[in-house]
Amino acid sequence: MSSENDMVEVSVLGPSKSLLTIIQLSDSAFPTGGFSHSSGLEAWYNTQKTGRNLSSNQLYQYILCCLENCGSFSLPFLNEALNSCHDNDRLKELDGLFDVCTANHVSLKASKRQGRSFLDTVSKVYPHLCSLEEVFIHCHYVVTVGTVCGLIGLDKEAVQSMFVFLLVRNILASAVRLNIVGPLEAQVLQERLNSNILDVIERYRHGKVESACVTFPCVEIIQNTHDTLFSRLFYS
Repeated sequence: MSSENDMVEVSVLGPSKSLLTIIQLSDSAFPTGGFSHSSGLEAWYNTQKTGRNLSSNQLYQYILCCLENCGSFSLPFLNEALNSCHDNDRLKELDGLFDVCTANHVSLKASKRQGRSFLDTVSKVYPHLCSLEEVFIHCHYVVTVGTVCGLIGLDKEAVQSMFVFLLVRNILASAVRLNIVGPLEAQVLQERLNSNILDVIERYRHGKVESACVTFPCVEIIQNTHDTLFSRLFYS
């Protein structure tokens, strides 16, 4: 941030209000555009079709790869956005770094689209944060989430859990819409993946941007083919 006078007002929430805010931000009714994206699942599904139904274990393994990439690449940006939420200059730098470090053009566009949707919604719910719209050039999702959650005083560990949970929740919701699994089976998988979510957060909770990397590049390569699908249900 250029000066103290330019700082966005920070609100610190109590435990109960913080929990309610986390629930609101992660609720499917909070319009962030997340359900328009499958995190590469649709492209992956089209590479796996062999005339038989895919097993839930195959889906589980795919989501594990996405989880690892989220932890090794996205969480470091989330962490630093949370820590630098009152520093506009650093936030602009993080937004730019994420843009140049994301080689996958499909996820790059999806990040900008979802980040803009998230920020547009947040500016209506929290009017005192509307000035954030002038901070970001690319408005990448992970940076905007970290910034907003930091400014409204949410606990770092809670934000990390919410961010990774939303990744898994949205992929499973996409799997249901693609008829890969049913709603009940998706919930069974969600419960199975909860321990993996905690493991990923534990290993990358202190990750720095300088160490951000993609652990499973095959997921990125597959998602990069999304635009070539004959028909698509999702943007990414």
